[in-house]
Amino acid sequence: RKMLPADSSPGKRHQLKPYIPQHASGSYAVLATMYSAMNAKYLGSEGKRLLTLTEEQLKRFAQPRCRSNLYDKRRARSRNAFACMDGLIEKKLVRKEIVRNTNGGREIEKWGLLEAGEILGRLCVEFDSAVDQVLPVQGFVYKTPAKKLALCFDNREDAHFLQRIKRS
Repeated sequence: RKMLPADSSPGKRHQLKPYIPQHASGSYAVLATMYSAMNAKYLGSEGKRLLTLTEEQLKRFAQPRCRSNLYDKRRARSRNAFACMDGLIEKKLVRKEIVRNTNGGREIEKWGLLEAGEILGRLCVEFDSAVDQVLPVQGFVYKTPAKKLALCFDNREDAHFLQRIKRS
């Protein structure tokens, strides 16, 4: 894990503190999603492991784990949830690859976990699993003659998790 200084005041010994992403943050969602993809634990995987993900794949698979919008185009890259990628690169948790697309010749950015990111991603997935066991997501399901319709209410704030706690 990347260690960061906990206190930089002179005269005190520097203690190093591990980086731990906040639950349901962009970084948390990205690390957990990339770890899940590496282990073929994503929606529609059919046993296929993905060692790297494109930006679109990463956003699609990570959005359910993230309380912020990874797709927010109105914000500048440095201000939306996907902007966490720069910080994860600096912390040496993920790597970015530029791959030439054989169909159109343009380059595609792909993201992969480094060793420290894989460890932290596994911990995020384990924590996610523990939270879901204690605070199960409950939804309203309305059945129509043709198929089920599920309505999900989410205001993208921590109040979402507070409501889960109140119901459990």
